Amino acid sequence: MSSDSQREAGEGWDREQAKRLEERNRWFEGGIPFREMGSRWDSLDLKKASVPVPVTHTMDVDVNNKWVEFESLTFREMSALATALQREALSLRQQVECLRKERVEMGMEVDSLCGPWAPCGQRLEAMEAAHRRDLMELQESHAREVRELQRQRESLLQEESQATAQGGKERPVGSTV
Repeated sequence: MSSDSQREAGEGWDREQAKRLEERNRWFEGGIPFREMGSRWDSLDLKKASVPVPVTHTMDVDVNNKWVEFESLTFREMSALATALQREALSLRQQVECLRKERVEMGMEVDSLCGPWAPCGQRLEAMEAAHRRDLMELQESHAREVRELQRQRESLLQEESQATAQGGKERPVGSTV
């Protein structure tokens, strides 16, 4: 190979590198999506090569997708998202503080653990005892009401049978009511 042809090949290589550098700069300045850039470079390399080069993805698909998502966000969107998250965090902190103040005002210990030794344990036991007492009273009242209803039913059945017995004597046989 002559020195002229080597020099031309070298200049061609330099021109190709300059084109690639220009494309990269345009991509960074213009915000061309990453997937378009990748496909353009892949097609350019495949057009130039005499033997087809298999395209292999060395990056994990999830990581690549996240980068594409990240690159598609504008600075305004990112700053708006960060601002919204900061506002939400501040709101949640204020809610927690309000709840703590309410618990203190109600006489509850703010950071106490619940258990048999905790003040709420004694109140819970008293509440359970009151509920058991009320349940027993309701069961006794229910049993009394059931007995009363059974007594009334028996009384009504007895009255009905007496009325039927008396009414059957006065009516002729075969007559219907």
